[in-house]
Amino acid sequence: MKRHSYRKASMTALFFVALTCAQIVLATESKITSLEDREKKLQEREQAVQDQMARHEKMIQDLKSSLSKEKSSGEEKMRSQEAAWKKKLQEMEKELKLKSEELDVSRERQLASFLGIYEKMEPKQAAKVLESMDLKLATQIITQMKPQKAAEVMAKMSSERAKLITESGFAKAKKTNSQKVNEGTENSPIAPIGEPEKN
Repeated sequence: MKRHSYRKASMTALFFVALTCAQIVLATESKITSLEDREKKLQEREQAVQDQMARHEKMIQDLKSSLSKEKSSGEEKMRSQEAAWKKKLQEMEKELKLKSEELDVSRERQLASFLGIYEKMEPKQAAKVLESMDLKLATQIITQMKPQKAAEVMAKMSSERAKLITESGFAKAKKTNSQKVNEGTENSPIAPIGEPEKN
């Protein structure tokens, strides 16, 4: 009887031990499962953050690319506009030069026409008109006349007016000669005195 009782007690103890072990195993498995779930969730969160960072990085790259394209497009527009302005300016300068040349030719014709008229006039009458005329124009007419005719007309002028026309004509001749010398120097392969030769 005692043996049976002892056996029963042992069996009960073993049952409780087994039950406790099973509970411990279940609890441990539950904790492991909980840890695995948490780790899985952390990995998912980490992946989500990485995906978001990748999207942001792509957006930044796209913005940089867009800015670069806009900048190069703006620079291209500026270069194109500058080229158009330069072309227009060259055309305007060319047109202005042509107009200026046409005006010079027209003035030369008018001067030649007036010159013919004044050369046919009596010296006294020509002198009277030239005395009241603009000094520059009077000088141009006198200097273009034949020397004999010019001398006769100037002899009929007041000494002051004849002096002014002479000085004005001399200054004009000096300026013209100086320009011719400068033009010749620019076209000459020999450098002027006092200036080093350009290699």
